[in-house]
Amino acid sequence: MRIKNLSIIVLNDRQDQLFEQALMSVAFAEQIIVLDQESANDWQALEKKLKKLNPQLNFRLIFRKNPITDFAALRNKMIKKVSTPWLMFLDSDEILSQENLKQLAELLNDELVDAYLLKRIDYFHQRKLKFGETGNYYSPRLARVNAIKYDRQVHEVAQITGQVKKSNLIIKHFSHQNLANFLLSVDQYAQLEANYRFAQNIPYTKTKIILQAIFYPMGKFLLNYWLKLGFLDGFAGLCYAWLMSIHSLLVRIYLYEKYFLN
Repeated sequence: MRIKNLSIIVLNDRQDQLFEQALMSVAFAEQIIVLDQESANDWQALEKKLKKLNPQLNFRLIFRKNPITDFAALRNKMIKKVSTPWLMFLDSDEILSQENLKQLAELLNDELVDAYLLKRIDYFHQRKLKFGETGNYYSPRLARVNAIKYDRQVHEVAQITGQVKKSNLIIKHFSHQNLANFLLSVDQYAQLEANYRFAQNIPYTKTKIILQAIFYPMGKFLLNYWLKLGFLDGFAGLCYAWLMSIHSLLVRIYLYEKYFLN
């Protein structure tokens, strides 16, 4: 199956089987663009290996060396590389489910719709997370090229011009394989978020940051673990709720350092 008029942009920093599965899951697209962030892949050998599994796989490589500090600008830059009317973004720790994929061509032919929401299902500790903040999460991933633009340097937000509709397409997300990996990611994104807020000159007082550092993490845990039923996901749900709370705490700690200790 080949889907015309669709480009899929894969943002990659991995050198593992998960990335290979991510790439294979979108082999049907007319155009695939892989933005490689120093993954150290042997691309010639990898392409040869994957084409044996699926001869129709064909992708264009773009290499990038500098650390990503502005995710919205990066995505907007990649949008300009697309030569088809539609695009989809996929990260290298995500796999596009083949479930309901037959509907994709029909979605692209709907002239009244400019973008579609895809459901993202998170997996942690080899368990599908059904509750918490990730339990019912939809993301605008499939859009007309001229209808999508990203804002915000970190935790970027897609701005859509036109009608947005929910689809039955599913993305499986395997970002954190263990607690150490998860905690490292939480710390990195907390630093980026603090840097972004500091650069925006958002006014903070010592009292405000301290109060937020006390109450926001507790509120985040309460929301994810109890109100959004994260406890029903067992130990994985407990870990996820705590680490999201730690992210909230770290953002305030880094902000305090930037505003009052530097």
